[in-house]
Amino acid sequence: MSAIEEKLGRRVAVLRKSAGLTQAKLAELIGVQPEHISRFETGARGASLETLANIAEALGVELHELVRLAEAERPEALAMTRLLWFASRLSETEIELLMTVGAAVLDVIRPRRGRLTQRSE
Repeated sequence: MSAIEEKLGRRVAVLRKSAGLTQAKLAELIGVQPEHISRFETGARGASLETLANIAEALGVELHELVRLAEAERPEALAMTRLLWFASRLSETEIELLMTVGAAVLDVIRPRRGRLTQRSE
């Protein structure tokens, strides 16, 4: 078990959970036993390129997105991966609504620097 296999397994686990899939459901979608997914996600077992391609397809991501490991360990990167996966399933209208709501939330929890400067003067 290599560090790359461990990172890739953790990435698959994050994407699988973001997709709302259990290990058993992912296994069913790609035609393997659930134990195979479990061992893969823990880094105890590697996966062939064909299996990785099938996993990527089942998770609705491109293969290159699945194997992008450089940032996968940072919590911000994991959150961004989940957010991108979620947003990729929305319509343009839904994305615009999400952006509007997100901006309003940030205005409340992170006052703009300009407003902070004006208040302190």
